Amino acid sequence: MAEMMAKLQAAEAEAEKLRSELRAQPEPPTATVDELARQKPAKPESRVDGTGGRETLFGAPSGDSWLSDGMEFLVRTQPSEAGELPEMDEEAKNEVNRRLAIGLFGTAVFAALSQISDEAPTPSKPLFFYLVPLVKIRELLRQAESLAEDGYWEELSTVCNQISRGNDPKGNLFAAAAYLDASQEVKAKAIAFDFLELLEKIDYNKYFENMGAVSGAKAAEYSKFSKRAAAASASKLDEFLALMDREQLDAARSQVLPPPPEPEPEPEPAAVEAASGGEGGGFSGSYGEEE
Repeated sequence: MAEMMAKLQAAEAEAEKLRSELRAQPEPPTATVDELARQKPAKPESRVDGTGGRETLFGAPSGDSWLSDGMEFLVRTQPSEAGELPEMDEEAKNEVNRRLAIGLFGTAVFAALSQISDEAPTPSKPLFFYLVPLVKIRELLRQAESLAEDGYWEELSTVCNQISRGNDPKGNLFAAAAYLDASQEVKAKAIAFDFLELLEKIDYNKYFENMGAVSGAKAAEYSKFSKRAAAASASKLDEFLALMDREQLDAARSQVLPPPPEPEPEPEPAAVEAASGGEGGGFSGSYGEEE
């Protein structure tokens, strides 16, 4: 408080000093109207660094067409209201549509994944029940990879529907992850998110629905894309299943996969010797008869 009062007193003293100096200055002489009329305006000092263009930096001399030139430059290659855009060729249209489809699909995938809650409810069934549909999905992904490679798009869409609608990958993944300990559960959920994102990219009809039918090089490109998405999805699912209890996983696989073929029984040694002895006797007898 004392410091503030000292500053106020110093300011008042400075103001009083300025007022005293103003009062001490002599008043300027007054001039009549005639004297003021005869006075010449003050001439500005000569400039040696330019022609005084700094004062008119944002102005323009008369007759300058900089504005019209600038407008012409801006609209030179732009469509006018009276004109029409040049028609795009078919390849350019397909390229634009493809980029638009990819952009829209990426936005849709991001929005869909953002709605997925990683707070799965406590599972009400044994782990085995959640692993069975995941094992089915793994086998369906093998079919999807083969169908994508051959370009069977309708069949591929059917398989993708069986995966997403018939086996509930999201619900079963998060329910199975809940059986793991805390650190492993976090890892399993991260793998599950990656798997679900890759799964959305397999179906050609869904990903390129705005492109229509394709053939030739484009069809080969899309086929390769879908095949890689199916293979990557299968790899992520294998990574997820590797975290599960081995006994429960084997039980689930036994319900989905066909049992391995039983090995053929080996012939008994006595039967082998009898067969080889009979062949030897027959050869000797025939040889003796020829002699």
